[in-house]
Order: sequence, then C-alpha cells, then structure tokens
Amino acid sequence: MEGQAQGAVTRPIDAVVAGHICLDIIPDLSALSPAHLAGLFRPGNLTKVGAVTLSTGGAVSNTGLALHRLGIRTQLMGKVGDDLLGQTVRQIVAAHGPHLADGMVVDATVNTSYTVVINPPGIDRIFLH
Repeated sequence: MEGQAQGAVTRPIDAVVAGHICLDIIPDLSALSPAHLAGLFRPGNLTKVGAVTLSTGGAVSNTGLALHRLGIRTQLMGKVGDDLLGQTVRQIVAAHGPHLADGMVVDATVNTSYTVVINPPGIDRIFLH
C-alpha cells in the first residue's frame, strides 16, 4: 500500500458531501427581554449580548457531520476563502475528524461565506447571510 504506514488499514469513503459551507456566527441572546427584541434593529441602538458561538453551517457541514457522527466514512467538500473565516471553518470541521477538512478547497480570490444567526428566545431565528 503505497503512501500508507505499514499495517495501516483504510476504508474507502462511503459518502462525499459537496456544496455550500459557511461559518455561522451565533450571539447568545438569551438574556434579552421582549422589549429589547422589539428595538434590536433600531438605528444607533447598542444591544449588549452574551458570548458568541462559532459553528459551521450549510449542507456540507450539516449533512456531512451528521453522517460522520453516524459512523459513515465521509468526505466533506466545499470552498472557503483564504481568510480568517475560512481558517475557522476548516478548524471547526477538522475538530470533528482531521480527515474531514481534507476535501475543502481554499480559494484566495473569494471571501468565505458566513451567516449571523439571530436566535432570540421564544421566536423563530433570523439569518443574516
């Protein structure tokens, strides 16, 4: 087996998930009151929020990582920019399994896709993409 450590056993990929992947930026809005929510997007308004969660989103991440968690040998394929957001996407994906980020394309001519997820308690989410 050329290119493999002696005694290493590899399985073929069972599924390839290709397409859109992005960075989800999710601020903690759990401490906001309904009054704060009503004025959230008022010009000049400053709203104090909690910590931010960074996660990957999009079909590649959502489907690919779910298949990986189910034990299906999966390869994720998507394109990110050669920017801080792209580095973050690749780090998050690799944290689930180092090989999962191997199929990611890094393109210095594009910006990495991102979504700000506004997820206040008690109402449906809003996505700024």
